[in-house]
Amino acid sequence: MFKSHQVRSRRSAAFTLIELLVVIAIIATLVAILLPAVQQAREAARRSSCKNNLKQLGLAMHNYHDTYNTLPPGAIDERNGQPAWTASNDNDGHWAWSVLVAPFMEMNAVYDTLRPGQLKASQAMAAHQSIMQARYSMFRCPSDVGPDSQNPGSGISPGHAIDNLSGAGGTNLGLSVSNYVVAASGADLRQQKLNETSTSLHPANGCSGMFWVNSNCRFADVQDGLSNTIMLGERQYETFGTDGQRYLLHGGTMFAVRDENGGGPGARETGGSEQGFVSAAGSIGFGINPTFPNSGTSYSKQSFGSFHKGGAQFVMGDGSVRFLSNSLQVNRTATGSTPPVNRIDSLLEYLVAISDGQVMGEF
Repeated sequence: MFKSHQVRSRRSAAFTLIELLVVIAIIATLVAILLPAVQQAREAARRSSCKNNLKQLGLAMHNYHDTYNTLPPGAIDERNGQPAWTASNDNDGHWAWSVLVAPFMEMNAVYDTLRPGQLKASQAMAAHQSIMQARYSMFRCPSDVGPDSQNPGSGISPGHAIDNLSGAGGTNLGLSVSNYVVAASGADLRQQKLNETSTSLHPANGCSGMFWVNSNCRFADVQDGLSNTIMLGERQYETFGTDGQRYLLHGGTMFAVRDENGGGPGARETGGSEQGFVSAAGSIGFGINPTFPNSGTSYSKQSFGSFHKGGAQFVMGDGSVRFLSNSLQVNRTATGSTPPVNRIDSLLEYLVAISDGQVMGEF
């Protein structure tokens, strides 16, 4: 009698197939409901971490300015005072802004090892390749999926690499990937500063922003107000186009930019192709997160963008971080393979230009 009761108790405690299916259906429904919320929470955390990185970079820029009374140059043309620099130096490195702010980003050991004031970038790569190809979390957006360093392979990102030997005979090596680039232009990237008067500003003739090659911009030069002027922002490593294809933007590079045929840090004006200054600086000539593919896809790779839905984060001149929408206006009168050639006459251009006379309110 006892055994029969025990068997019946065990049977009554078991799930039927229908009950099991109902439980599975309930769990699946809960997962479907909660998963988007969990993903949104994770992205919010990543975006917050990215914002903190940008705040630290903004603070580093201000500390650099406090120390040297100028912002760091966007890149340094290492040919200055070196007449021996010839076409054999093609693909050599020129130090960029990121190595100069390293001591203000708690990267003193990296700076002291690379010795940018004593070694050329290619010499430093030869001696300290592991440092110049490492991943630095404070220069990476957690939402980005890019590798630690650029791939110098043909057709991938050779323009974001440098030789590890000054002059001829070096090996092309990719630099550390960065998701943050400085703001240089409202149109096609240039090496030099825009030098026209405020009544004829033409951003295709030079860099209208705070940075250019050998730049020495002071906060006093930002006549439109630091809180109204973009200092730096995000660029993702890759994006996906409306055609479902993957488009490499390469983000930015840390430490150095690539020489072009012994002519200094390459820029669009010299015929460079996605190399040189473009790997350390950005333009808003095609807007934020431009659509790929488009009629100017190769030029659009100069742009700012991110995996944060709807826009990207930027550091303003006062050190504050702002999220700017993809929908912010930028005007350009040229399309296709021709870079933008318009005057400074739209919101995004106003936000990059340091002395266009346009002070923005809310945006």
